[in-house]
Amino acid sequence: MKTTLALACLALVAVGCGRQSPAQSIANLRSTDWEQRREAADDLRGRNGVPPEAVPHLMAALQHEKYPPAYGAMLITLGKSGVPDAIPYICGAVQSEERDMRRWGDRALDLWREKNATLRSCPPKGMPVAMIVPASGPNAATAARPR
Repeated sequence: MKTTLALACLALVAVGCGRQSPAQSIANLRSTDWEQRREAADDLRGRNGVPPEAVPHLMAALQHEKYPPAYGAMLITLGKSGVPDAIPYICGAVQSEERDMRRWGDRALDLWREKNATLRSCPPKGMPVAMIVPASGPNAATAARPR
């Protein structure tokens, strides 16, 4: 009985029955419940990648998020999207004094680098990210060089 139940649960997870539609997940980024906001960010980081229409909503939600686990989930999802605008937030997390925030920032940076060859690591504190990340888009081949 337990084996059958476990297999049924695995089958449901494999086909994604627990995921919400992107539109519902985007709407849930504005929930008053931080756990729903975190789950929404996780849902948007689906198997097929982050829906492009979700990126502006994720950026807006990230800028207002006060709960670290929800912020971390949004950060990782933005990292997976590969958008250049996420890099200042990702690098801020990588350089955080909080261990969990550094872990989320590292994961976001790893995912971001899968779509971008422009950034090997975050710049030292105080150096503008704009000096190493080109503004031309997430798939630019080379980084801007400081003068």
